[in-house]
Amino acid sequence: MSRQSPGYTALVAITEGANRVCIVVTTAALALILCINGMEIVGRTAFSVSYAWGFETNLLLGAWLYFIGIYQVYHRNADITVEFFIDRLPARWRAAVATALNIVTCATLAVLVWFGWQLIELQLPFRTPGSRIPTALFTTPLVISAVLMIAVVARRTWELWLDDGETTGGPVVGPWP
Repeated sequence: MSRQSPGYTALVAITEGANRVCIVVTTAALALILCINGMEIVGRTAFSVSYAWGFETNLLLGAWLYFIGIYQVYHRNADITVEFFIDRLPARWRAAVATALNIVTCATLAVLVWFGWQLIELQLPFRTPGSRIPTALFTTPLVISAVLMIAVVARRTWELWLDDGETTGGPVVGPWP
């Protein structure tokens, strides 16, 4: 396997491009949450006014911030992993065990995508009571994030088996003698 493979190049392009978009989305969501909460504090304190749409909008923006933000954590490889255990394995088994764990991770994320999509379809006709926000918009970031995390896990798995040693510090030796 190599970094010049069209599949690997596509995974890198997808994950890097998605990360740039996610940075914009999470930054905008956080900025809007701060603005809405600031307006609510000033409105209540100074004018005895509350904005009914603020609560539902904050919940929606929070869902996008949390779920799209977790993709960024995954992309940066800043998530909690079981490397502590993997590092104690013989070197020739590490890539195989990490690959097996990545397969389980992808399967778990695929279940989230499947049931998340089912939930979105169920929610399509419904809207929130106050602001009439489509309730499917609250579940959408979960599905998007899970799909993007599958791409990241696939990229990490591919990098485990690269023969150039760029990512791993040397060629990975498989679990064979």
